[in-house]
Amino acid sequence: MQKSDPPDLRLSAQGNLENIFDHAQALARVEGDAELLAEMAALFLESYVEQLSAIRAGLACGDLQAVKNAAHSLKGAVGNFAARESYEAAQSVEETAGRGDLTGAERAYSGLDTALERLRGALGRLTG
Repeated sequence: MQKSDPPDLRLSAQGNLENIFDHAQALARVEGDAELLAEMAALFLESYVEQLSAIRAGLACGDLQAVKNAAHSLKGAVGNFAARESYEAAQSVEETAGRGDLTGAERAYSGLDTALERLRGALGRLTG
């Protein structure tokens, strides 16, 4: 894979990219390979919806172990991008589900969904 300069990732007045994910840290995790980072972003964007669906399904039927497991997987995936907000939101879902708190997990899921929507937009800029 060829290393290249990162694409222009400036966001509008909604905020800067670092509030959503740390591009420099994410790039460092792939040894500066911007093309690899873009490929990872594309794969994440294709697959994260399945993990969100697993969380929603677990919440709907009260299967907190399934919620916890899916949130843990999602937490690891967003961690690859140094996406602090999404990571912390996934961790909140995982922890509340682990405590057996269905209502808390449902509230935490709402925050996760919002954080992932922002991350989706930012990572979409990586994939062109």
